[in-house]
Amino acid sequence: MKKLYKIKIWEQGDCNLLQETDRQLTDDEAKNFKVVKQFRGTIEETKEETPRPKTKQILGTTLITNS
Repeated sequence: MKKLYKIKIWEQGDCNLLQETDRQLTDDEAKNFKVVKQFRGTIEETKEETPRPKTKQILGTTLITNS
């Protein structure tokens, strides 16, 4: 089963965030997470998934609602 993780890539020896992304990974993929030596990375499990917009079908047209 895949879980949602937040991955951050940092410059080595500095506090500059280079990349931040959300990925769905298996437990093995998260356990074996590695970053090339010139950078450092952090990975943490995210408890909430980003909610998908709610949609309704009205007469063949898709309406996206924010609530």
